[in-house]
This record gives sequence, C-alpha cells and structure tokens, in this order.
Amino acid sequence: MLRRRASPPALLVVFAAAAQPPGITPVIQRYDDVSPLSRSFAVPPADLRAPSNFERVYRVSSDINLFGHGKEYFARASGGLWAVFPTSTYMVTRAGAIPDIPPGTVWLIGDPTLYGRPRPAGADPRSAATDTRVVAPLDLRIDPTRPPPRTEVPPAAPPPEERSIWNSETYRQIRVCQLLDQTLTP
Repeated sequence: MLRRRASPPALLVVFAAAAQPPGITPVIQRYDDVSPLSRSFAVPPADLRAPSNFERVYRVSSDINLFGHGKEYFARASGGLWAVFPTSTYMVTRAGAIPDIPPGTVWLIGDPTLYGRPRPAGADPRSAATDTRVVAPLDLRIDPTRPPPRTEVPPAAPPPEERSIWNSETYRQIRVCQLLDQTLTP
C-alpha cells in the first residue's frame, strides 16, 4: 500500500490552525485595534511563532463571552501572560508610535478562552443587555447603629498529654537520637 506524504501547504494550514486558540485572531496594529471605524481589509500574515514580547494584537471574539459582557476585546500576549483591553492606545515617540498599556487592561494567565463564560439559556448572543450574573449583589455597607454580632468562644481545649515515645512520633525520633548519641560518645 502506498502512502502519500502531506504537501507542505497542507501542513502549514494544520500548524497555523493550532497556533491560535479558537476565537482569537490576529489583527493589524494601529488600524483594527484603535477604533471600530478604522477596520482594515488586509489579512495579517500567518505567524507560527508563540506570542512573545506583546508584539502582536489579537481580536478576542464576542462569542467567547469574556468577563460575561459579550463584547469584543483585543489582546496582546507574551508567553502565557495576556493583556486584554477594549481598545489599544499608542504613544508617539521620535522612533514612531509604540503601544502603551491601555486603560481598563485586565491581565490574564493563560489564553482568554479559558476565562469565557457560558451564556444563559435563551440569551441573545448579540444583546449587550443580557445579564449573566449568577449571584445577587451583596450589601457590604456597615450600619453604625447596629451592635456587632456576638461570636461564641469555643471552650478551652483540654491540656495536652505529656509527651512520650508512645504518643508523639516526633518526640520518639528525637529521644532515640539522643540515646544513640549518648551511647556512641565515650
């Protein structure tokens, strides 16, 4: 039986698909990540390297439902550390524009797909008004007129037994070492 070898373009597609987590796509810096009105129709070249030095920008799809908001975010990565933010900001220098840490940046360990939340049943995935909270908010205000709650003090523990080689393994080991030292010293 003859085996066919996969052609290099087919291998390239397989590796490129495995290089990015699902729902995260690279975008062109300073166009797609700055404003929704400045979208580029260019396709960024495939890069098989692992993300490093926060040098590339990725679009985090709203399908992932990151942070329970169902919005689209952008991200930069260096190894396993990801910075997720709503829009990019750049600082202009003599050498050109360099990326800055945008306001509202959330730092994640591991890719953002790990932090996606399931949508509630029947929720419209495109609706920004979908409430995905699981618990009701807590009232953490302190009422100065209310006395503090009383806490019961547990009864005192009985006094510990005297340590011996029969009830304490640590004491047994120490005592055996002491006796061996006494026997071996002249």
